[in-house]
Amino acid sequence: MNREINNRIWLWSFYMLIPSILFSQVDFTCSNLPIILIDTDGQEIVDSPKITANMKVIWGEGLNHVDDNLFSYDGQIGIEIRGSSSQSFPKKQYGFETQNPDRSNNNVSLLGMPEENDWILNAPYVDKSLIRNVLAYTISNQLGFYAPKTQLCEVLINGEYVGVYVLTEKIKRDVNRVDISRLNANDNFGDDVTGGYIIKIDKQTGTSCDNNFYTSIENTEIQYEYPKCDKITECQMEYINAYIDDFENALYSEKFRDPSIGFRKYIDVETYINMFICIEMAKNVDGYNLSSFLSKDRESLGGKLTFGPIWDYNFGFGNALYNGGDETCGLIADHYWKPWCNRLLLDSNFVNEIQSTYMNARQEVLSDKNVIGIIDSLVNILHAPQARNFQKWDVIGQSIWPNHFVGNSYYDEVEFLKWWFLDRLAWLDNNL
Repeated sequence: MNREINNRIWLWSFYMLIPSILFSQVDFTCSNLPIILIDTDGQEIVDSPKITANMKVIWGEGLNHVDDNLFSYDGQIGIEIRGSSSQSFPKKQYGFETQNPDRSNNNVSLLGMPEENDWILNAPYVDKSLIRNVLAYTISNQLGFYAPKTQLCEVLINGEYVGVYVLTEKIKRDVNRVDISRLNANDNFGDDVTGGYIIKIDKQTGTSCDNNFYTSIENTEIQYEYPKCDKITECQMEYINAYIDDFENALYSEKFRDPSIGFRKYIDVETYINMFICIEMAKNVDGYNLSSFLSKDRESLGGKLTFGPIWDYNFGFGNALYNGGDETCGLIADHYWKPWCNRLLLDSNFVNEIQSTYMNARQEVLSDKNVIGIIDSLVNILHAPQARNFQKWDVIGQSIWPNHFVGNSYYDEVEFLKWWFLDRLAWLDNNL
């Protein structure tokens, strides 16, 4: 990224303190959580390409047992290691596709989530509460803005217990995920070419595209998520590139506050405000300029640039010791380069909308009672699973980059999360 001083790289080398720990085997027979069994038939799971494996999902009423023979899913998958910095951790996270025997997509419902074929097994490791992503996504959904659905589970790979994971929907164009129009190769003119698109602002890790583009004023790198870079046509690239440039030109014009010809003509303001509130409530250090998804539907269906879904909050809620992520004061929007933030916040009406939306949310979804209730409900179901997870991955009491706080028990980690979140909300109440 031409404009990004990649402080995460040097911070990684400076703070990377993964302890030398002998990870133990765990005697695992049953769980109150769903159990996922993956059998690779001796193959190693690698970063790319996906290997073929079998997956069984045990999920029913009461306790689930590893020797149960009734499965809510029993079939073929293609699986690979995913992530960027997380690939350096011993506890890997995985992306997988549910497949038919011929390796074609097999859309299925997993653990009560809507049918699809692309899924993620997120692996909380540096997040010793195990719940930061689930917490953030739950709040966004309660605020009325889609974030990926999740389900805590325990996973075995080739018979080896590998800990607590979060089965997570992958961000995709889908009626139950990012609900925008399907865009085909022949949709190159008129209203057809105006949507739908999913784009993102992120690191280059995991993408082999060489046709990403940079915006004309802020030089923000935009990556194609849907259609993929090898599927999107020249006409479609030209359209979405021009649309974002038009938004940026309007944002930097003298009349950028004008609701008819300024930035509001091009973006869905409510979705930006939701993203802003979610990033700032968690003080997500990577917010705005990494793991940031945007979408656009056809002009006949509204057609404005939509911000979200939110993604990747395991460094949030006081878990990062850089860019002020450990402090409950200050705004992430004020740190370093955050695309479009500074200019948008020059509009006093826009700032007032943020303040009003936030204060309304504090009455219900972001009330102290509700956020503590969400945390407690998740922690209660993790009572036994977390103990097994930390028997396997003995990281409690260990400093692992980018940890700010290091507790002496799982419940120390949870109490810090609660304290930090409430103190953060109190600061926002007085300073947003």
